[in-house]
Order: sequence, then structure tokens, then C-alpha cells
Amino acid sequence: MLTNALVHGFGSIGMFSSRAFLPAFITAFSLRYGDVLPYMKNIDLVNYVGQEPVWFTHGATLTILGFLSMLEMAADKVPEARLALQDIDGYTKTALAGLSFLGLVSAVDIDFVERTITNAGVLDTVFTVFVAGAAYIASRMRKGLLEILRTADEDDDFGIQNLISWFEDIWAAFGILALLFFPILMLAVNGIALGILFIAQKYFTYREEKSKVECTQCGESVYRSAMACPQCGETREHPSKVGALGQSKKKAEDDLETHPYNLVAKKRCPVCATRFTKRSVNQTCDACGHQLLTDKDFARNYLHRIRTRVPGVCLIAFLCSLIPVIGLVPGVIYYRLRLVGPFRQYIPLSQSFLLKWVIRLLFFLLISLQWIPGLGGFVIPAMALISYSIFSAQFRIQTGI
Repeated sequence: MLTNALVHGFGSIGMFSSRAFLPAFITAFSLRYGDVLPYMKNIDLVNYVGQEPVWFTHGATLTILGFLSMLEMAADKVPEARLALQDIDGYTKTALAGLSFLGLVSAVDIDFVERTITNAGVLDTVFTVFVAGAAYIASRMRKGLLEILRTADEDDDFGIQNLISWFEDIWAAFGILALLFFPILMLAVNGIALGILFIAQKYFTYREEKSKVECTQCGESVYRSAMACPQCGETREHPSKVGALGQSKKKAEDDLETHPYNLVAKKRCPVCATRFTKRSVNQTCDACGHQLLTDKDFARNYLHRIRTRVPGVCLIAFLCSLIPVIGLVPGVIYYRLRLVGPFRQYIPLSQSFLLKWVIRLLFFLLISLQWIPGLGGFVIPAMALISYSIFSAQFRIQTGI
């Protein structure tokens, strides 16, 4: 049974890199009630669980883990909460992975635990440290990849991060169950998944570096979309266009007057295209020292240029609104990218969170009108205008214009 417990512990590393509490809850619940659940009676780990629940399968433990699992899943669907938790979830995942492994072993092989404790606890300590350490490394790799996505789309306007969050919920829950039924197979799947995670992180890091070129004056690495070199200040004659996620495109920008405003709209420095990291209108570029939006004329022009997008965005939103339900998704994504994102990313997290929930309450009423003939076409344009008005007003307050 110890061998099966080790396979389960090592195989659960991938699930714990996604969620801290859900894999622990599913494991403990399966051990406690698996003998009365369909299809689980023949699982070796379940059959060898003692009659009396240990601390890991105790009712109080299950209640706490269940509550924390729901809280964790709900928090991960909110970008602001996800950002606030990212600095500590690596440690909670590490702790829960280690505790779950100890709980698993104590449930299926109490004699083993007693022997190892008597003998200074060497074996269980080694195995626990390995599982917890591997979970920590995997969670750090996951965090690195999600950080790349968050940097490119901080407020998750595309919904990619939310989609990944739902996938991780499924992976953490059903992956643990599959591990009970097919331990060796899932151990291999976890290894492959962690390998893909590592390769993806390296690939995106490589892509970011490939988006740079050497300055013709000093040789410094410069983003292709930069207006000037951050090191020597040499002006670049043909900067590249900036993409929807702030990436440097291969095609050169024709309108050099508009380009700095496009960079700021993607939270990049209007001079050297380095990404800004704070949610504030008052910050300094780490690379070239440019002061963001301290020039009131630049801030007014920036606001004006975003305002000129309103008619075109509303037209596209109107066309999307004519398609019930399905048209809602692309319409919302489009107006968020074009009208809301350029302002929201510079508004402090607490204020942005409050504004967003006020807007959501208004939207709940508007979406219910999409099915009404004649009114449905105006739902998404109304959502766009409301969002734009609220966030642009807050932006004006932040910049003092």
C-alpha cells in the first residue's frame, strides 16, 4: 500500500500546482467515503483505509477543505483576487501537497507512519519533502506562464485566463479521481503536462526576447515597436506596430504620430515600449526613465484618441448584439480592448474592482433585454458606452485633466 500511496503522492503534483485545496479535499473525501461510492470499492487505496478516520479523513478536515476549495475556485475567477493570491498560493500549494501526502500515508498505512516516527521519521520526511518541493517547483512554473498571460492581458479582456481557471478546476478534481483509478497512467500524464508547462514558459520568454532588435547606435536590445533606444536615446525610424496583446508586430508603423498613444494603450512606454507594471497613471519607465502621463497635453490627446474609437466600436457592438447570446462574447471582448482597457489598466486595483462590480449590476439588467426585438441590438453598444464613460471619467480624475 505504501507503493500505491507514493505513486498517488507523486502523481498529484500536477494537480497541486493548479489548486491547493481541491486535490486535498477530493483525496480525503475519496478515502473516507470511497467504500460506499460507485466504482471505487475495488480501489486498493480505498480498501486499505482504516475503519476509524485519521486526521486527514476526519469530518472537520473535510468540511474545512471543502469550504476552502470553493473559496479558492471562486477567487481564481476574479482577476483582482487572482492577482492578490498569486504571491502566496505557491506556498499554500506546497504545504497542502506535503500535508495531503502525509494524510494519505497515515490513512492507508498507520503502521508505516508509527515505524518511521519511531525511527526519527526519516522516510516519511524525505518523501513528503520531495512531493512538497516538486509541487512548489511546478506551481512556480505555472505562475511564470500565467504571469506572461497576465502581463499581456492584465484584466483578462480576452477571457483566456478565466478559461484556464475553469480547466484547472476540472484538472484538479477529475485528475485526482483518475489518479485513484489509473495511477501509473496519470503519473505519466502528469509528467507530460509538467513538461509542456516548462516548454511553454521557455517558449514565451524566448518570443519576448525575439521581439527585440539591436540599437544601431549602441547595440542595446530594443523592442521593435520602440520609438527610441532606452540606453542612448537614438530615434528609431521604422518602429513596428503594436499588437492587441501589446506584442511587437513585424509590420512597420506608418503613423508615427499615433504610435506613442497606441503603446500607452497597451501599457507600454511611449518611448522605448517597455511594459509598465503598476496600475497607476504616475509611474516611471524602468528602462528609459520616461514619466508616464505627467504631460497633461499628452494625457488629453490620449483621452481624445480613445474617444474617437467610440462610434466605430459601437457600430461593431451593434452588429454583434443582433446575434442573441453568441454575439455577446466577441462584442464584449472587442469594446473592452478598444475602449475600456486603455483606461482600466491605469486605475488602482481597489477602485477598478468596485467600478467593475457596479457596472456588472447594470449589465445584468441590460443583458436580459437582448432577447427583446428592436432593443436587443442596442444592448452591447449600451454596455460599451457605460463602461467607457465610467472608466474614462475615473482616468480623468487620476490624471487631473
